[in-house]
Amino acid sequence: MTGPADARPGDHRPWPTDLTRVCEQLAARLASRGARHPVAAAVVLTARGHEGVDPATFAARHDLPLSTVERAERGEIPWEDLPDIIGDLLEALPSVVLLALADLDAHHRAHPDQASA
Repeated sequence: MTGPADARPGDHRPWPTDLTRVCEQLAARLASRGARHPVAAAVVLTARGHEGVDPATFAARHDLPLSTVERAERGEIPWEDLPDIIGDLLEALPSVVLLALADLDAHHRAHPDQASA
């Protein structure tokens, strides 16, 4: 077993995180707050959050305009218009299922009045 139950002082093993679920929950919250493209915003926030950097650093690191990162994180850019690097970054993470997130995006588009899937 791994995780807090068998952790010892100084043991810094990463706790496995289901980033697909993180994106789903974040998208639900963003949708409830009126984001036009909540799933797209959630994947950008998750990609940046995984790197642990601020928007400017993330933009510079991936050769993106800062305004693109900021607009994407606010849910102003649709899924299909996100920079390719976002998908590449998430696809490289074992706990991200992009097809599930694309389906969630389609659900939000079909049912924009619903805050969660």
